[in-house]
Amino acid sequence: MSPAGDATVVRDTELPATTSMDDIFSSVAASSASNAWAVGGYDDSQLTLTGHWNGTSWKLVPSPKSPPWAVGDYIAPNGDLTLTERWNGTKWHVVPSPSK
Repeated sequence: MSPAGDATVVRDTELPATTSMDDIFSSVAASSASNAWAVGGYDDSQLTLTGHWNGTSWKLVPSPKSPPWAVGDYIAPNGDLTLTERWNGTKWHVVPSPSK
């Protein structure tokens, strides 16, 4: 069961084919059985790799041209806090978020 109490369905499926065995999908998120996104990176460059599941099959899609953002959380002494970072083309930088 998910934290919301909804049944979680796991489906075994192939991710979209890429150009190299070193290309990696590192995260998948789905809002429904017919809308899922997988993101990662091409091993030989700093380009992002993005795939979309439409309920039937995966398709590689163009990644945004703007610098990527990453959002998550971390455990601090006073509880979980939001972690927001932005890539400037060279390295990641922490960006202030509402929980900081």
